[in-house]
Amino acid sequence: MSLWSRIFCTRKSYLPLTALLYLFSFTESFSQSKKVEKVNLKQLISLIDSKESPIHIVNFWATWCAPCIKELPYLQSVSDSYKQVSLTLVSLDFEENAITSKIIPLLNKKNITSRNLLMTNIDYDTWIHKVEPKWDGAIPMTLIIDNRKNAKVRRHFLVGSLTLSELQTTVSRILAKK
Repeated sequence: MSLWSRIFCTRKSYLPLTALLYLFSFTESFSQSKKVEKVNLKQLISLIDSKESPIHIVNFWATWCAPCIKELPYLQSVSDSYKQVSLTLVSLDFEENAITSKIIPLLNKKNITSRNLLMTNIDYDTWIHKVEPKWDGAIPMTLIIDNRKNAKVRRHFLVGSLTLSELQTTVSRILAKK
């Protein structure tokens, strides 16, 4: 007997409650489909320095930053299009409960499937230069890290909102260089 048959074939007095519980459990599991890991500076630097994939895009963003939100689907598209590219998004939403109230709903709405992190070091003036010496803290900020053995330039530093075309061109150029 299917789940729907069981819901609709139960006694009438249990029908509304059964249907409601079923819908609630589906909604709850869907909202938890995205995972956001909290990281400190040491963990973030370790991730940036890791060589898990040939090309690693690390993007710093926030839910209150319109240009950041605009480029999220472009970043995801580039990551999906190139098998050598991995994507990590680092949120700078420092408010309490930002993960459940802002970040996960936005990632769901934009269909983002990348690795998602929340930076826990609130005083960004103490760590932005450790992530990238040229970075003044403006977001969105994207690092494209070339982990291939013979890469001439390891880190590509990009500040400001990027278009899909700009991201594709940049990644294609990096991949063409060996």
